[in-house]
Amino acid sequence: MYAVIGEVGFDLITYFDGVETRFGVDYAEHARIGLKPRLQWVGEKLDEVSIQLTFHMSFCDPEAELLKLRDAMTLRDVLPLVLGNGDYKGRFVITQLTATSRQTDKVGTLIALDASMTLREQIEDDPAEAERRRAQAEAAKKRRSLPWKSDPNPPVPRPRPGEVAEPPQTYTPDPEGRRLVRL
Repeated sequence: MYAVIGEVGFDLITYFDGVETRFGVDYAEHARIGLKPRLQWVGEKLDEVSIQLTFHMSFCDPEAELLKLRDAMTLRDVLPLVLGNGDYKGRFVITQLTATSRQTDKVGTLIALDASMTLREQIEDDPAEAERRRAQAEAAKKRRSLPWKSDPNPPVPRPRPGEVAEPPQTYTPDPEGRRLVRL
């Protein structure tokens, strides 16, 4: 056995081209007037692993193994990827699965199956960071529910065809800062 994803074990089709891993980083592009844009490093991209698999009746039930992978994909299960030497590669979700029947018996029972699977890394949030974001969301929700907080620039209604638009109205906070006063 070459590797295990969740509870499904598999062998590689060949040693050299059986696994392809993609790493990357993200950059934001900032436009500048009259100049070329400038890049700013944002962070790492999620790792992607593409694996060429083979399932054969001599070591497993190919159809059952394929169904396990498909179920994991449709249920959005986060699965550990562990190589046969015990090397833990991380937690991944299955984003794509392709299967090709290679051999069947005379009544159509599957004997050999080749499959291609794409995995995408799943990062678990730091519990402290998740709690901080939850607290920020709750604080924002409370701020939105306060009656004296209103939009200082309310939307201007658009005129209907044939109507003349009214000039926009300007609002400013009163000295106490609790409500808006029309100028």
